[in-house]
Amino acid sequence: MAKKLLVMMLLVPLFLILMGCQLDTNQKTVLYIPLDNRPMNYEQVVELGEAGGIDVMVPPGALAGKGKEPAEVERLWRWLEDNYRQADACVISTDMLLYGGLAPSRSHNREIQDVTSDIDRLEKLLGGGDKPVYAFSTVMRSAASSDSFEQPGYFQQYGNRILWLSQLADRIAVGEATPEQKEKYKNIKKAVPGEILDDYLNRRDVNLTALKKMIELTEKGYINYLVLGRDDCTPYGFHRGDMRALAPYMNRQELKGKIIDYPGADELGAVLLARAINDLNDKKPSVYIHWATSKGPGITALYEDVSLLENVRWHIISAGAEVVDNHTGADLVLAINSPADKVIQASNQPQTGLPNNYHIELADKIAQWLHAGKPVAVADVAYANGSDLALMDALAGKNLLSGLAGYAGCNTAGNTIGMALAQGIIGINSVGEEKMYNNDRRYLLTRLVEDWGYQSLVRPAVQSRHEIAGAGQAIDSSQKTALEQEISRELNNFAQTKLNNQFGETVKVSSVSLPWNRLFEIDFEVFRRGNQL
Repeated sequence: MAKKLLVMMLLVPLFLILMGCQLDTNQKTVLYIPLDNRPMNYEQVVELGEAGGIDVMVPPGALAGKGKEPAEVERLWRWLEDNYRQADACVISTDMLLYGGLAPSRSHNREIQDVTSDIDRLEKLLGGGDKPVYAFSTVMRSAASSDSFEQPGYFQQYGNRILWLSQLADRIAVGEATPEQKEKYKNIKKAVPGEILDDYLNRRDVNLTALKKMIELTEKGYINYLVLGRDDCTPYGFHRGDMRALAPYMNRQELKGKIIDYPGADELGAVLLARAINDLNDKKPSVYIHWATSKGPGITALYEDVSLLENVRWHIISAGAEVVDNHTGADLVLAINSPADKVIQASNQPQTGLPNNYHIELADKIAQWLHAGKPVAVADVAYANGSDLALMDALAGKNLLSGLAGYAGCNTAGNTIGMALAQGIIGINSVGEEKMYNNDRRYLLTRLVEDWGYQSLVRPAVQSRHEIAGAGQAIDSSQKTALEQEISRELNNFAQTKLNNQFGETVKVSSVSLPWNRLFEIDFEVFRRGNQL
């Protein structure tokens, strides 16, 4: 039996060569610790790695937690320690290692000494310095509304007050509060029990200490590049005070070019994977930014605290690319579908709106670039939590969708920018047109189905029909299966009517699930020509 197995192992490479297949003996491996197990942070990052010819080594999904439930952190640490040496580079979410994921980072009960001990453990692991390490951490969001299930239980009663307190406290700290706002701050603070506020602020202190320690690891050289993402932020809030406290650490000369911060969270794994792939391939792609509207660069989107222009530029830099002022020599065009005035929720947009002039002009520009052979990725930031339906009609009307190097219209503007950019950059790194077509198209279809089909069309309709208050509302287990089946039917109808003609083949959606038992996230598989992508 052993002899037969040995013969087969020897014959398989010869068979592949005779069949015209090339063996990729130089494929690089990136070890990836995700932010949590949501598809955008987990499976979809693996898909992007495949598009760039990279093997993404990720821990089993069972270790990555679910919702507010933290990951099995100790088993995750052991997995990391067992597999670290096999990788050519690492992309690591520190929130996962320290707290068990993004949501648990907002509700954990860890003490500073516990977190410090884990960071010392990470320093010991990375001490060899034999591979590049790219890490991302999130600055704890200032607060959330009272209906956020991802926050501690007392947010159901006090969430809005803590949010207002956060914003007023920051205005006072920077000297921008009016007398009326100062008085309101005092009244709200009295209305929140002291033990609850202490619990919330103590957790922020623990997280802030962890961020300082991560910056120190970067300064020592254990981490090659560190991104501090600001999760669901606002122009004012406790997070701004955290950033002011971190500024003296971040501005040290030794950290120049090694650390960056901007609004975002869920896209950071994909962005740093793109940077890792660039570095492994010794590339620094050039990106030209094109804006759909004149006001776009100066607009601050929902859930963010800087202008779109700043956020786009910082995402490009953190992905290991550079911004250029002319599309002619650029490796990638990043077309920003910016709003004409301000960003609102995608669910509130006209469902039958016709393309505006700027939609048509953007589609024309994209058509020209694609005709000239220039890769184009579209960051659709006109709305939060979904695609701009009028833009999609304009792009589809010119049959441009299948030719895009990337597209995203998901969640926050930062999420959208990062996911579209990562896809475009990783596509540039792909080897061979067939590899780009098979892998890049899979992720493109995933984004189109999720952002356009689900977030902008199916999800709002399902919420309305079933009188579900919001996408973050918990779904009863008795209702979940029926909703998944309903969503599957509607997504397949969307694919048939909107995507088949664009891609010249049958696109099907299967295995639809609501992984966090709410409508906000969706998981599914995409099939094309009857074969799974």
